[in-house]
Amino acid sequence: MQTNEARSHERERLIGCELRAAFNAGGAAIATTLGMKSEGESVASAIKPQTLRIVMSSALYWAWIFLLYWSPLLLGSGWESLYAKGAAFLGSATAFFIWFVVVRAGRRSLFDRVFSRMLPFVLTPLAGLGALVNALAGPLPLALLLVLWFLAGFGAAFILVRVSHLMFREGQENTSVVMFVMLFVSCLVAVFASQMPISSVGAAVTMALLPVASFSFVQVRKRVPSATDELDDIDAPESKSRVFEGDSPSRRSFFVSLVQMFFYSMAFSFALLTGLYSSSGDMSSMYVWFGVFLAGIVVMFYGMWFHRRVKVDLMQLILLGVAVVGLAPFALANVLPAEVRYASCVLLMLGFTSYDMLGLSHLLSTISAQDVSFTRYFVLGRFGNAFGVFAGWALAAASLAATSLLENQLVAQALPLVLIVVLTVLVMVCSYWGQWGSGKAGKDAAAVDSVGVWRRSCEDLCDAFGLSSREREVFALCAKGRDSAYICSALYISAHTVKSHVYHIYNKMDIHSQQELISMVEQRAEDLKKGASQESKG
Repeated sequence: MQTNEARSHERERLIGCELRAAFNAGGAAIATTLGMKSEGESVASAIKPQTLRIVMSSALYWAWIFLLYWSPLLLGSGWESLYAKGAAFLGSATAFFIWFVVVRAGRRSLFDRVFSRMLPFVLTPLAGLGALVNALAGPLPLALLLVLWFLAGFGAAFILVRVSHLMFREGQENTSVVMFVMLFVSCLVAVFASQMPISSVGAAVTMALLPVASFSFVQVRKRVPSATDELDDIDAPESKSRVFEGDSPSRRSFFVSLVQMFFYSMAFSFALLTGLYSSSGDMSSMYVWFGVFLAGIVVMFYGMWFHRRVKVDLMQLILLGVAVVGLAPFALANVLPAEVRYASCVLLMLGFTSYDMLGLSHLLSTISAQDVSFTRYFVLGRFGNAFGVFAGWALAAASLAATSLLENQLVAQALPLVLIVVLTVLVMVCSYWGQWGSGKAGKDAAAVDSVGVWRRSCEDLCDAFGLSSREREVFALCAKGRDSAYICSALYISAHTVKSHVYHIYNKMDIHSQQELISMVEQRAEDLKKGASQESKG
């Protein structure tokens, strides 16, 4: 196994050089797209600070995820590594599930104030630290190793929520470009890190520091965002209660996409793990990075040019076909030529990563359009992905164990293919189910439009009367009819501070009661609707 890994080391080095050259050639164009001030400026000084935060936090996070889950950097390619990755998958799925339950129970502040801001710094380095102990003092007991990886996966879910929330607030204007640059930079980081010897001290230290660095970028403080962006867990009037009630098309579409992502993630995880662990360590991780880089190009081109012509559902079906082409051959990694395995790996990573990034972007857009709780619906949406990856790992582990015990080689080779076909059919059934209910979204569109009008009304009034950032937050809650106690809890401020802000708002707007404020918002909303109606008729 070590000989095979050494043989692929030179290939990885050459491709890494090509990727680094491509980065140097395209850096200026990327910086211009993200906010270049002038052609003579350097890349580092030309990118907007908030965009740089998003790119760096996301890139370091995904580089760590790719290295942790889809490379043998920390523990090699043995059964111990496979079990540890399964523990990390389970940890992430458990974190998303627990967070959703806590938020649904109304205890979101517990996670906001303590766990989600502390746990990533404590938990995510544990996988790297465990590998460091392995390198310095000898192998750890398997049970302890699994616990460390489970906790690392648990903390990784919290970083993903925070990184995505940062993109949700500040990066929606150019999400596709940000995702491309993020994947590009993450590939470069992964390429450099993968050059380190497997299970070495340097690899362990790198894997301990990457998630901490990623979360540090998220934690950097900046200006307070506007109220209508900040209060994503509080609904505008008549938004969540109608948009996601009963069996509405939006509710059905959301849960269909969740189930579809579950089966798609299961198929991807099963095929990739089967291929990686069936190839006896000869499968170079460089082809994983190349597939991820191509996925970034697909996401950028779709987001910038094709999204108006091709719907997300159709694009995801196309990506499903691309992934299927790579699924079947990759499951037979132990009997196919190396070139076929490499091509299958690239197609598989291209299809799944593009699908996952488009799904993530679509999830953020849906949460924004429906004006529902970011935390609640994001963790629920990503739970389908996390649990699907873990389920795929369980199938892969069971399949690998079964094929090692089966004497009939034909049956052993057919088992992964049968499972892949079944999972692919389930994904296609979910896609058809989602399209079946897509023609009933008229009421949902009206509900979403009313939410947008309400937000614009608040923003117009806040701008017209020159309200400060904190006054805008209080204004938004007052416009929703919230009382002083609710505002104190939502903004974490005292009753005296709320009273002071309300006093200044009333003075600036020359009103005397909350009802007058609500009436002004409603009147402004009616004016906006009439204006939009006249424009459409004209």
